[in-house]
Amino acid sequence: MDKTSRASSKAASIGLSPSDIVGMLRSVGTEFTHSRLGSDWSGVDAMIARQGEVDFVSPKLDCHFLGLGLSGASIMSQTFDALLNNGEKCFHPGALYFVPAGHEVVVKADASQLSALQLMIDCAVMDDVKAEMLKGDPQRVDLLGFTALPNARLQYCARAIQHELVKPSSGSALLVDAMAQTICIEVVRSFSMGARKAPSAKVALSPTQIKCATAFFEATLDQNVGLRSVAEAVGVSTFHFARAFKKATGISPHRYLIERRIARAKQLLETSSDGLADIAYACGFSSQAHMTTTFSKLVGLPPGGYRQMLGGNAAKPPTRD
Repeated sequence: MDKTSRASSKAASIGLSPSDIVGMLRSVGTEFTHSRLGSDWSGVDAMIARQGEVDFVSPKLDCHFLGLGLSGASIMSQTFDALLNNGEKCFHPGALYFVPAGHEVVVKADASQLSALQLMIDCAVMDDVKAEMLKGDPQRVDLLGFTALPNARLQYCARAIQHELVKPSSGSALLVDAMAQTICIEVVRSFSMGARKAPSAKVALSPTQIKCATAFFEATLDQNVGLRSVAEAVGVSTFHFARAFKKATGISPHRYLIERRIARAKQLLETSSDGLADIAYACGFSSQAHMTTTFSKLVGLPPGGYRQMLGGNAAKPPTRD
């Protein structure tokens, strides 16, 4: 793209500018520990943000917005068209989210505190990349947004920009602009539709995804949560998650869930005086009989027998003076 075309692209505003985006985020409670806007980083603006509970609708953006989780965790959802993995997701350190320019987005996150690197990439940089890679009209290719996905290349580039934001070094403008371009290349290559289909998922889960999945299981042991809900929280398809989870852990998601429910039941049998029916429901079993059958199969004796075996170690009901 020549200078005239680039200027035209900048002039044809399609929504909120980077400074407008910062103002909007501040209005919903976002705090910024670092911010670099309108600097010699011609291709990208960067911020480190701290965010709690939010529920807002953002107007269309005049730039591409990429976020990388740094600390904390939150159940987060973004809703707009051309979304790669819709629904609520566990946004955690290392997870990425992406909102293409020109999209209105509905954002919801729970009350958990999290810190994230937020990058606002100039549309002209993305258009240059699309024109070069696709050898055609870049506007004919739609970019797919996503929430809480892992991607090693995007993570590396985002962290390189984070380092320059916190501790600028010699040549930081060149490095950051190169990282911004590399981000655009990866987005076009892996998260676009029109010129090519969206990428198929590989049968593998990262350690972070496994941790997110097991945390989700732990938080919902008492609920009838389906495989789809867990897969969506991790950010992969249901079919992919089931195969990849077993490959990573050696057992199926269902088997893992049952073993965790039995472990929770054993803990309650050891430390509480609750009745067996109450323990069954607290651990996600449909009935006391269901827990008894499953417990007996895995432990070798029924819950009542397990409690009797513990004898005096089990917790007793409190006595009144």
